[in-house]
Amino acid sequence: MNEFLKLEYEQCMALVKYYDERHHSLMKFTAGFSSGVPTLLLAIYGLGDKVAPVFWDVASFVLLVSTIGLASVLIAITQTRLYFVYPARQLNAIRREFLRTAAADFSDNQMYLDTNFNAFKWGSSHTVQQAIVALQIGLFAGLASFALNAATMDRARNVCISSIAAVAVALVAFGASAIYLWRKSRLHPDKSVHRQGE
Repeated sequence: MNEFLKLEYEQCMALVKYYDERHHSLMKFTAGFSSGVPTLLLAIYGLGDKVAPVFWDVASFVLLVSTIGLASVLIAITQTRLYFVYPARQLNAIRREFLRTAAADFSDNQMYLDTNFNAFKWGSSHTVQQAIVALQIGLFAGLASFALNAATMDRARNVCISSIAAVAVALVAFGASAIYLWRKSRLHPDKSVHRQGE
């Protein structure tokens, strides 16, 4: 194998590991964040009569900011997935070239060779994790809607509207992430990331 391809293979392997670890770090952050916000709200609620008149206003603000924060993390997770795919494809291309030339007698390859796979895959653990974050975004949006209307709307109607809002926001968040990955990963990295040739 020539030295350039060997170095490129090693660098791409390091990038794949880096982006996979980054993805998991962002997931850990969302898990901690999503458990910390309700804990904060319960602590505020526990102050009793001192905050009762403004609790729902504070809760709606905190939940709305949390929704926006989680949406920004989903954007980072989505972009990280795209950045993960390009070096993985390059690894496959180098492996395929090596098997075609330097290791032509090796006929029992058990590793990946596909260089055209899409960044959005239903069976990918990254996709499942994106769906989990989208559900968290939807949940916080629904709770923000409930808190915003808690003082002015009857409870049953508020629960219904907030539930619809939660599902709609979760579907939009996941759908936008999926469409972005599906479209962008069909392009060459120069067009997708750097927008060259547009």
